[in-house]
This record gives sequence, structure tokens and C-alpha cells, in this order.
Amino acid sequence: MRIISLLSLIAFAASSANALQPQISETEIIFSDAGSNSIVVSVSGPQGFIKKYEFSGSYASIHANEINNGQTGSYNFNALSVTKVGEEYAEGTDGRSSGIRNIVESDSATGHFALNNGVFVITAEAE
Repeated sequence: MRIISLLSLIAFAASSANALQPQISETEIIFSDAGSNSIVVSVSGPQGFIKKYEFSGSYASIHANEINNGQTGSYNFNALSVTKVGEEYAEGTDGRSSGIRNIVESDSATGHFALNNGVFVITAEAE
């Protein structure tokens, strides 16, 4: 049996209006999602570069020189924000114990950018 409080449902509905918003300037890429508890950004790029950046809260900022030491090239990112919207009691099934579980909402954003000598290349698409 699952019991979800009315407060949890209200919080869920209110947080549904938030969206993960990436913004790029010459020196940093910023991700924000009002009310989120954490943001994780995965970046891949030249010569097999892959790195995961983890942030607590609703704001994440990565400076260009933190990405592959600012190496020139094309990069892809995948950002995920997680917001705890409530809790529920869950009966133990399939070997899991009974207890309180978090109810979460997630949002994601994907995209690409380029670095040139440690500076983000700003194009009309990125603005």
C-alpha cells in the first residue's frame, strides 16, 4: 500500500513548472533548476574525454578551464537535476525492506558546445 500525502502532491505540481536551464557565456556554462536538490552534468569531448560534475542545490557552474583543461574542441553535455518532492511508505516486496522512500522529480538537458583555447565559443544557437 502506498500513501502519498497531499502536501507531496502539491509540491510535485509546483515543481513541475521548473525546468533545467543551461546558459553559456565565454567563461562558464551554468545550469539552474529552481528548487532542485542536486544537478549532475556529464561532459564528453575530444580524445575520449569524459567527466561527471556533481553539485548540491539548484545551481551548477563549470568554468571553461575545468573542462579538459580548456582544450580546444567540440563537447557534448547531459545534465540531470533531481528534486525531492515528498516521501511515501512502501511495503517490502521482492526482498526489499518496508520503509520510507523518496519521491523525486527529474529534469534533463542535453546539448553541445565548443571550446577554443579555454574559452567557450558562443554561436547564435547558444545565445
